[in-house]
Amino acid sequence: VQQYGQPQPVYAQVLAPAKPVVVPAPQPVRQPAPKPAPKPQPVQQQPTTTTAMPPFNKTIYVKSLHTGNFLQNDEKGHARTVNTNKMQWEAIVIKPSSSALGKYIITSQKNGHNLQCTSSGECLYANKNEMEWEQWSIEAHKDRFFLRSHTGKMLQVQPDGTAKCENGNKGPWEALHYEC
Repeated sequence: VQQYGQPQPVYAQVLAPAKPVVVPAPQPVRQPAPKPAPKPQPVQQQPTTTTAMPPFNKTIYVKSLHTGNFLQNDEKGHARTVNTNKMQWEAIVIKPSSSALGKYIITSQKNGHNLQCTSSGECLYANKNEMEWEQWSIEAHKDRFFLRSHTGKMLQVQPDGTAKCENGNKGPWEALHYEC
């Protein structure tokens, strides 16, 4: 029991020598490794066309999407699609008509004759005229185009490869594509 006025015993507190505190050296902040540059991708084969509208005043080959064959000026002057050749018989040049705005003349490179649609719908390379029968409208849609004759009917490819203008459809039989 403690009494007032009495000295209290003093306890000596022995302190152990302080251990040195080791503070680690600051570490540099690690940045993420830079990403390697992307590897160059191989060049993709470019399609032979970039739009549905064929170029003018340049040799091209018109392909039927229905048959996969190219439009040609055959030995009798008929417009047909019977093979996948890309030679003189299939080579054409489309140029704007000099006499009708928005109309085009399609010339065979085989003999210089122009594609025409007769009043009965037959498609021929009959002569070098650039009159109404030889004038065509071109209607481009996405990756294909259509040729409308002076009769208002579309050039279409029959299953036997014969080109005719029989109706105003814009289906697979009338769909065309070009290659340079």
